[in-house]
Amino acid sequence: MKHLTLTDRSQIEKGLTVKLTFSKIGEKLGKNRTTVSREVQTYAVVTGKPARRKCVHKEECVFKDKSLCPVPICHKRVCSKQCAQCAAYCDQYEPIICDKRLSPPYVCNGCEDRANCFLEKRFYQAEHAQT
Repeated sequence: MKHLTLTDRSQIEKGLTVKLTFSKIGEKLGKNRTTVSREVQTYAVVTGKPARRKCVHKEECVFKDKSLCPVPICHKRVCSKQCAQCAAYCDQYEPIICDKRLSPPYVCNGCEDRANCFLEKRFYQAEHAQT
């Protein structure tokens, strides 16, 4: 069978949560580790709101001054570091990517730091991948 089932995808999600490697997950499923890796990279979902404090350009942000704020409905006197609206209107917004997301498993499912992490998170979710 060429495609992954919901059961297979649930096993991948559980495996990532308990920090199994793609090889170990693939072994359990009878699939190649590359199949598992591609599945995770293709169907991982980004969560969290973009915000200036999560931008690589946050220190030299031109929108720190309220008069330059690009958000038409913003009523704050000073652009907030935690405002999720300015990032959506900013041409220069670039999210800070956690180093852990740059190498396998590429997702935050099994990360012990995720509860305290303020960066954008990426999760593999079996239900989402199935749809």
